[in-house]
Amino acid sequence: MEVLYHLSHLFGPIIYIMLFAFFFLTFLTTERIIKFILLPKFKLPKHDHLSEYNEKCKHSKINNHFSSYVLSTLKDNQKKQAERKINLYLQSLRKNLFRPLILLNLLAVVSPMLGLLGTIWGMSKSFASLSAQMNQANDFENLIRYLSEAMYATAFGIVIASLSLIALFVFRFLFEQYFQNLEDSLNTFIESRA
Repeated sequence: MEVLYHLSHLFGPIIYIMLFAFFFLTFLTTERIIKFILLPKFKLPKHDHLSEYNEKCKHSKINNHFSSYVLSTLKDNQKKQAERKINLYLQSLRKNLFRPLILLNLLAVVSPMLGLLGTIWGMSKSFASLSAQMNQANDFENLIRYLSEAMYATAFGIVIASLSLIALFVFRFLFEQYFQNLEDSLNTFIESRA
């Protein structure tokens, strides 16, 4: 509790919102990393028969849902119908992966505004302190403290925004690469079975 009081004294009341944004950024980034690691992988089979590869996938514990879905779709449908079903599945997977990235974008936009709000808050307190000091002795301790509060709030907002933007672009790049590789593998696999 003493740490929160110290942070509140250092940054002002805006720190609570900024801490929430920082912890949310940390949570969302961690969740996206875990999600990326657990994404289904699809490797081109070296077997001549889909049923043989499908059996192998059923016994594999890793990513068998995805491979089984693709293989059963290819086995049970015509080529065009199988391509449509697989494309719908990939669109659904893409939507689920990219949806939380909107929140990273929101954090990247809102965090500098929170920092600016903290700056305005600190500066207004500084000017209030300055006007009070002009009527009293020349004690600039409060003025310096409020100005540093304003600068810390701005810096923290910029740090959160920078981390959000970096995470957003890294995840966007990784997910796009993943889907490009997956689609290439599936197209090659489908064409080889035609």
